[in-house]
Amino acid sequence: MINNWNLDRGIQSQDATSLTWKAVTTGTYGAIDMWLETAGAGRLSFKTAPASGEAAIAALGAEPRLYPAGGLERAIKLQRLPEVMKEHRMELRRRIKLRTRGDTRLYVRVQQEDGHRMWSSPIYLFR
Repeated sequence: MINNWNLDRGIQSQDATSLTWKAVTTGTYGAIDMWLETAGAGRLSFKTAPASGEAAIAALGAEPRLYPAGGLERAIKLQRLPEVMKEHRMELRRRIKLRTRGDTRLYVRVQQEDGHRMWSSPIYLFR
């Protein structure tokens, strides 16, 4: 479990063919990282108050499959990560539209594979 701070939540039961867990978030995110004995085998199904769905695990890739769960960009995201992360660097180039008056505030947020996040201090751009 990633970002599970409620001790009454988390993995509820587990056997050779299934895993059940409870989770709650309060505006951030939660996740579970599952390692399967047979990679890509089986189906994943979930049921929450705002969204439910299922997918064949073999059909999931690195690009998240989204299941919308209501306003404020809430969603369930399913994805498979590689067994070994080969990339340890990232480069991003983007054109930024500057505000016509005042400053334009930018920051960088990175989320690591294990769910930890880091932010830069704000960067202020002026015309």
